[in-house]
Amino acid sequence: MLSAIREAYGARAVIFCLLLDPDLTIKNKQRKIIREEAGEDVLKLVNSLQNSVSALGIQKRLPVIDLALPSLSSLSREQYRSFISCFNSLVKADEKLDLFEWVMVQVIKRHLKPHFEKTKRIPESRVKLTKMRAEVAIVLSSIAAAGNGEAEARQAFDAGASSFPELSLQQTNKEAGTLGKISVALKKLRHASADDRRRIIDGCAVAVEADGHITWQEAELLRGVADLLDCPIPPILPSN
Repeated sequence: MLSAIREAYGARAVIFCLLLDPDLTIKNKQRKIIREEAGEDVLKLVNSLQNSVSALGIQKRLPVIDLALPSLSSLSREQYRSFISCFNSLVKADEKLDLFEWVMVQVIKRHLKPHFEKTKRIPESRVKLTKMRAEVAIVLSSIAAAGNGEAEARQAFDAGASSFPELSLQQTNKEAGTLGKISVALKKLRHASADDRRRIIDGCAVAVEADGHITWQEAELLRGVADLLDCPIPPILPSN
């Protein structure tokens, strides 16, 4: 698998492997998508790599994506368009979006889109973070709750909230922590100043590390949040 990921053709197949659903009916639907949108040869490579990719374990999924990004950046524009079309179709195949898929979308978009598409620079807002209190609370509450029980989530939130004493943040309920609500909150927070966006990531990192145990959900969600806020962070390996 490592040799495959070092070149664009194999990197595409590895990313497709990561998106394959454990449900056989959905997986067969995804294989059909790969055949139709990427070609029979790519499907054969996906099939040959599937077992080794599946054996990686949850904690290695994000590092594998990071390893694939340089190779994917070397795609031609036509290959990129084909890859993104297939990638999006595979994500939508089960008609739902889980945490890992959401994070993959953020990572792939942030790192590949500027190479192949015209992107508009998001202007920084002069609105102070105190005017985005609700959005900060949603993001921090979501990070704190990821993979944690109620008590651990409270501990993590309180630790992260201490990074924003001027906001007097209140932990939000679970319904406010859905991926849709997080995306809406982050869309607004993307307009914050670079310093404020970095503060948000730092506060989330404090929450993640509060109990000395990093869940894979925390690690993946933090990575997605960091990419959406255009504040790259080094890989964080979960403790489980």
